[in-house]
Amino acid sequence: MYSIDKSIKDKLRDINSYFQDIYNKQLVKKDELRKFIVENIAEIKKAKKLSTDELKKIKNITAVDGSFNRFGGNYPHYIDFYKAVAKDSKNDEIIKTFVDCPFYEQNDNREDNDEIDDSNSILSKLEIEAAIEAIEKYKPKVLMLDGGLIRYKIYAPKLFEKLKDLSIINKTIVVGIIKDIKTNMISRKFEELGINSFKLYDREYLYGVLKSGEYFLAPDSLNLKFSEGLRTAFANLSDSPDPIGIEIFDFEIMSLPIAIDLSYSLTPNKSRGIPIWIDIVDKEARLSDEMVKTSLKTFIDPEIFEIFLNAERNKRT
Repeated sequence: MYSIDKSIKDKLRDINSYFQDIYNKQLVKKDELRKFIVENIAEIKKAKKLSTDELKKIKNITAVDGSFNRFGGNYPHYIDFYKAVAKDSKNDEIIKTFVDCPFYEQNDNREDNDEIDDSNSILSKLEIEAAIEAIEKYKPKVLMLDGGLIRYKIYAPKLFEKLKDLSIINKTIVVGIIKDIKTNMISRKFEELGINSFKLYDREYLYGVLKSGEYFLAPDSLNLKFSEGLRTAFANLSDSPDPIGIEIFDFEIMSLPIAIDLSYSLTPNKSRGIPIWIDIVDKEARLSDEMVKTSLKTFIDPEIFEIFLNAERNKRT
């Protein structure tokens, strides 16, 4: 049994009491929260499960996901591995990879703006490159990306515009599936109406509020991404109490019901609440610690590995 210091125990108890207070005062009354949303934010609608024939008419669905893993110590003694995968419903796939080693790149001829690329920027570029190639190659009816679309506009603006253009040309509905919601629209609506409330994210307020298959479109007045050409909906696609976010381009707003019906149809009831095709691609894109370490030990000489890459913390037992 681990021995836990008293100061840690006390701090954890304080944190638990704080969250318990928030839950009891603000989150436990699900019916009241639901009523507040309907009366002050948006109508809650019900998605439908598509039939087999309806799913066949969609023809091709493609999902894109990426992952990142770092091995080593502090700058510049590490190597970053990146991988993005686009996979269509016919099991064809596109794989994009990148390996970055700051110590090695010090003598490389990269441009200045490339030198300051962080992990978010590199991974976003790889994912959107995979998405662009997938639209050009597979011509999918729907392209699902794991995460929000706004990060591509932030980290890869030129590629983001190209993705938008291609979606119009090929009539592809681009959908961002957001598991970890970080918006605060409900909290801001409380504040706007002068209602005393905790400043929480929408994921906390919506936990257990939406039933399976229910969703609502966030009003433009509360959606901070609306000015960036994006529309956001909140939904529950499974038996899980966790809500998810769904983003699409504003010019595709009329396709939102199709996107949500499809997402709902592809999400198992007993799951973490996202379309299974996203889950499948997530597993294929994942870069495990074991895979990264095995690759390094296979292709990097042992002495070089120890001198330049193997951090002291990795040697602890």
